Amino acid sequence: MAAADTVAVLAIAASVQLVVRAWMDLPDRIPVHFGLNGQPDAWGGKGALAIGPIVSLASVLLLAIVNRSPHTFNYPVAVTPENAQRQYAIARELMAQMRA
Repeated sequence: MAAADTVAVLAIAASVQLVVRAWMDLPDRIPVHFGLNGQPDAWGGKGALAIGPIVSLASVLLLAIVNRSPHTFNYPVAVTPENAQRQYAIARELMAQMRA
């Protein structure tokens, strides 16, 4: 597992752990949106807190799947047989950083 993947997994695990640890202390109704003045203007159930870790996990998994096909990416330079391996390595590194 690459360092960026380790960071991504640890960050998701930390967000899940934070939600789980605070769950019993949270009220049933929590603010889910704040206006420009900093005051809450939309409310929801505490289950809305699960959206963050779920979206994070889905994003990491999707980027990991997409990373398996660097030949399908859009590159700013023409990919030739001479530079293909270098371009693919750069693209894979970028995707790893995005996952983190």
